[in-house]
Formats: sequence, structure tokens, C-alpha cells
Amino acid sequence: MNFYPIVTTLVPLECRDYYKKALDAKVIFETDWYVHLRVGGSEIGFLKPDPPQRLPVFQHARLSAGMTLAMEVPDVQAIYKQFTERKIETLGKPEQFPNGEWAFSVMDPAGVILNFVEHRAAAGSDMVQI
Repeated sequence: MNFYPIVTTLVPLECRDYYKKALDAKVIFETDWYVHLRVGGSEIGFLKPDPPQRLPVFQHARLSAGMTLAMEVPDVQAIYKQFTERKIETLGKPEQFPNGEWAFSVMDPAGVILNFVEHRAAAGSDMVQI
């Protein structure tokens, strides 16, 4: 089974460009009303409201809101450097949390927050405590 989110947005093509620039996403399928991308081993879709597709599930006008995607990475600092080198705005610098985790976030053109997380063991511990 493959599981992926579909974000309803007015700007699917801008999202395509953002993910290609930020994360080297590959386009799997594209029309003017839907874009489907592969990012590493994951997938994500971006859908315009009320597309010409006749399936009732796609006939709505509500934009997606309040979505955050957590993306576990082996090296948060390397991902942060990649974003800054590509001149992609971040929502702050990588921050370390008491459980040893490092994280920073960005926002895509649809308003989806991408939270990049690196799990590390807390000082004096052999395991990450969440």
C-alpha cells in the first residue's frame, strides 16, 4: 500500500517548482489542475479546487490548511545548508530540543509546513526520548 497526502491549493504548479528546487522532487503526473510528485521514497499531490475530473471526491472548493509534514532526515544541518544555498526561505535556523532532536521548518507555496527532523540521543542517553 502506498499512502500520500493530496493538498488542495490554488497554486499546484508553484508547489511543483518549489519541491523540485528545494528537494529535487520528480514529477510523476501533471495537468494544469493536479501535480503528483515523488520526493525521495515519498509522494505528495497538489490539487486545484473543483478540477474538471468528475469524481465526487475531487469536487470541493475548500483549500487545505493547517497541514504539517514531518520529514525525518539523517542530517538536519545538511538539509538546512541545501535550503540556504538554493535561497529558499526557512522559518528559522535548526534548533536542538531537550530530547536531543534537531529540527527546522519551511513553508511551501500552499502553506504546508515541512518540519525537517533529525533524531539524536539526548546527552547521557542511548535512546531518543520523545
